[in-house]
Amino acid sequence: DNKAPIVSFSFDKSDVHNGKYYKNDKTLTITVDERNFDPSYLPRVTSTTGGGYSISGWSHNGEIHTATVTFSGDSDYTVSYDCYDLAGNKSNTENLEEFTVDKTVPVIKVSYNNNSALNGNYYKAARTATITVTEHNFDPSKITVSTTASAGGAPGVSGWSNNGDTHTANVVFNHDADYTFTVSGFDLAENKAADYAQDKFTVDLKNPEVKITVTSQTGIVGFSVDINSTTLTPEGLQGLGLSTHMDLV
Repeated sequence: DNKAPIVSFSFDKSDVHNGKYYKNDKTLTITVDERNFDPSYLPRVTSTTGGGYSISGWSHNGEIHTATVTFSGDSDYTVSYDCYDLAGNKSNTENLEEFTVDKTVPVIKVSYNNNSALNGNYYKAARTATITVTEHNFDPSKITVSTTASAGGAPGVSGWSNNGDTHTANVVFNHDADYTFTVSGFDLAENKAADYAQDKFTVDLKNPEVKITVTSQTGIVGFSVDINSTTLTPEGLQGLGLSTHMDLV
């Protein structure tokens, strides 16, 4: 026997995302073409988590011998394999470049530094929303932060800071406006996070401006009240000692 074993790999890449990421189990099939096959040689697998994969035994069909490696756990993997036959002939070396299995969905949470609402969803001080995404294979370009502001100039998201699998960014709402805010996104394996339900609230930093004009004509004294506020309610008028239905004579 002076013929070297021939090794080949079969690995389906049709469902890859962003170059090397998969959101489902993957299987590598190793085939060795050799008459005097030695089954003691096994594939060399690296895993950043130390596990998450299993290697089958060899099956034989004449001179064709096959084994499979199944990757079912979240991890980064590489595989290489070569062997010698029983006569000492060395095969070619096959390598499977690094790929990632990620079946874990990102988790999005939002917290605010100001939760002191009045009359439902009105805030008299600025609010800062802190977005926290928990995800190992994070890409900020995969996170969509949507804001609207009735006064124009909807705020944007700050730069992301990263601490391991925890990623945070802020959105500051510091102008008078009615705001909406929501967050959605994916990881690099295209696992979709549960959307953060849309928030709706109003920031009003300005006190109402009250102008009273007194008039006098033929012995009758009257006055008019001019209130400049975009968010003043009838209850707010009563708080000022005024009524929406007053006789001013």
